[in-house]
Amino acid sequence: MDATEVRREFVECVLPGIMATYGPDDTPAIEQGFNDWTDGLCKDGRITSAQYNNLAHPKLTYSELMLAAMASRCER
Repeated sequence: MDATEVRREFVECVLPGIMATYGPDDTPAIEQGFNDWTDGLCKDGRITSAQYNNLAHPKLTYSELMLAAMASRCER
């Protein structure tokens, strides 16, 4: 899983739940959610420790926020 895939999956699968709970303007909640989620990816072996340590909080675009505001397209 590369950085682009991590970002896409976060925006499509994780961010909608964060925004539904805390709203689109709660940057600390979004950053904490990203940290927690990428920690899980690392523990599950989907990304390496080096990737985990080098991934930065995503600076989300307006389009990404709008995408996240729509229903999640990920299978649960």
